Amino acid sequence: MKDGSISLGSKHWQYASHKWGEYGKPSESKDFIGNISHEYFSSGPTSLMISRLQVTEKDRNAYWYQNIANPSIPKGSNLVLRVKIKTENVEGDGVSIYMHGMFDNDKAENYFLSTEGKQRIDGTSDFNTYELRFDNYLDQHKPTENLQIGLLVSGVTKGVVYFDDVSLCVE
Repeated sequence: MKDGSISLGSKHWQYASHKWGEYGKPSESKDFIGNISHEYFSSGPTSLMISRLQVTEKDRNAYWYQNIANPSIPKGSNLVLRVKIKTENVEGDGVSIYMHGMFDNDKAENYFLSTEGKQRIDGTSDFNTYELRFDNYLDQHKPTENLQIGLLVSGVTKGVVYFDDVSLCVE
């Protein structure tokens, strides 16, 4: 993973906001704003921020992500995604982090793991470390060609979220 400390801003991270099933040329969000924050960070000098003050489009998510091409992860190892997250007045379904392994030019899925529904990330808090584990790593079908790491604010959620110090470890 590149620039997990977010020291290079969004050079290696991409921001997206789209409605369910709307890929390729998504419409512009009326609700979400994704920016690089110089105001709040865990290890400096910046963090990734998603802000949403009102919910008018319940079927839209916003997320920062990074793609890792052809990851070399040994079969049977443990894959651990760690992220520091700061929340301000986050209400609704909350925030989640995910790992998505794909193959066949991103047309087929090997795995999708998320903290959604398993770990509540909401309210107001300073930077806390959250973790997503993939124990006993195994590609379900073919070798993973693209591993996407994502930092997500879901459809009916509002508030401000800051992400920093993202790490992906193979144990």
